[in-house]
Amino acid sequence: NAHIYLVEKGLVKTYKMEEYGKELITGIFKKNDLFGIYTVNKTIFSPESAMALKDTSIFKFSIKSFHDLLEKNNELSLEFIELLFENIISLKMHLLDMAYASVLKKTSKTLIHLADNVLQDHSKPITLSRNDLASVAGISPESLIRSLGILKNDKLIAVKGRAINVIDKDRLIQIK
Repeated sequence: NAHIYLVEKGLVKTYKMEEYGKELITGIFKKNDLFGIYTVNKTIFSPESAMALKDTSIFKFSIKSFHDLLEKNNELSLEFIELLFENIISLKMHLLDMAYASVLKKTSKTLIHLADNVLQDHSKPITLSRNDLASVAGISPESLIRSLGILKNDKLIAVKGRAINVIDKDRLIQIK
């Protein structure tokens, strides 16, 4: 029985395992984010695993109850469609970056995305593991570590242990 999940608090990553055992992160979700929405259409099934990255609580809805809710509430249906369109646009931009951006740009865009959209506060440190950050950025952990070193030396980020703070977002955005 398929479900949709809503993050009440915390942080969740979704991922798939590729054939050689490498974890591929498919999403990072914060408070008030929905995940598992691929199963809304019964013809599309995208099995993923989910794991809490910090203390997290979620709500679980059956697909049937979600369908019933959308059928009874046109405004909610339109908001859900808008959410899907925003996700598609975001994924399209992410795919273009993955295909054409430099390693340094992939690293900086990932840090900005996490600070803006996941943490929603640049004063909070990004504390994902280096492997998770690399997976989200679509680069190897070694390339990520080199990029973090460059960004740290250029005083765009601060690194203390596992914690990464964005110091100069404007300059980070300008990286090509």
